[in-house]
Amino acid sequence: MPYGTPKQLANLKPFRKGESGNARGRTETFPQQLSFARRNSLRNLEVAAELRDDPETPPNVRLAACVFLHERAWGRPKDIAPEVSAGVPALKIEFVTAPQSDQRTINGESRAIEFDPQGK
Repeated sequence: MPYGTPKQLANLKPFRKGESGNARGRTETFPQQLSFARRNSLRNLEVAAELRDDPETPPNVRLAACVFLHERAWGRPKDIAPEVSAGVPALKIEFVTAPQSDQRTINGESRAIEFDPQGK
């Protein structure tokens, strides 16, 4: 589905052949922004590592910090077209957890509840 209203979409004009979509180039403040980002990159990594290691941080934030740190270390994964990856074995990931028990109070009575993620 296209973005914008029909009136907005009617005003769109394609670029002429050989014409840049950013004719004026980078802004004047780009070098300062780049310098600031590079000066603070180590601290940003430290903050991400602190978020990842803090058990009080919500799980979605911890996961985002892990992904961020991994991509900084190894780069983003490359997309591979299906025809290129033909014959390459797929990676299978299984999450295995041990049965857990939990103490719960039900109707004022403490009970141990067994949890088996496979439902056995």
